[in-house]
Amino acid sequence: MADNGKRYVTIEYCTMCMDLPAALKLADDILKDYQWDLDGVTLQPGGKAVFEVYLNEDKVFSKIELDRYPTYDEIKAVLIERVGPPADILS
Repeated sequence: MADNGKRYVTIEYCTMCMDLPAALKLADDILKDYQWDLDGVTLQPGGKAVFEVYLNEDKVFSKIELDRYPTYDEIKAVLIERVGPPADILS
């Protein structure tokens, strides 16, 4: 996929595990810091035990691979590295 300059996060979560609250909390934390820097945050219902976080098409966290949920600090570190610091840090 060609880089169109847009940046978005997708959180795929397990519906059977009732992970929607965790996905909503992570999305809320991301948007609090990155609402001006991202083009969107999407929640995507997924299959058994999945909790994957993507920045555009790149998987940046996998509960299946690590056997745990991400912390916001882990995701924020990736966003700082790939998107930059949140806009409020620059002012």
